Amino acid sequence: MGLVVAPLLQFAPARVPVSDAGSASGVLTSVQQIGAGAGIAVMGVVFFALLRGRDHGSGPPFPYAMAMTSTVATAVTALAGAATCLLPRRPGQGPAPTAGQETEPAGPPGKV
Repeated sequence: MGLVVAPLLQFAPARVPVSDAGSASGVLTSVQQIGAGAGIAVMGVVFFALLRGRDHGSGPPFPYAMAMTSTVATAVTALAGAATCLLPRRPGQGPAPTAGQETEPAGPPGKV
């Protein structure tokens, strides 16, 4: 998570006017806290649903629930890491170019 969250602190407020920087920072921090709380809650729901739903006759339920919850958390983290490909290369720019796209503009704006 540190590899994804730390760069977002530069990209998210990059296009916010200086006069609104304080508000943008507060909103960003609040959304991060809400997201962290929601993520913990969802992983808890997954864990306890698996713990409760497991047939106790087929083995201990805790290791199974823990392993499956870890798998779900790993998959979500991989999706978040893949989504970082949509981020711009530098704060304030558009998304990173995909294969086959030009990386530098052809000339000054307005000229063809």
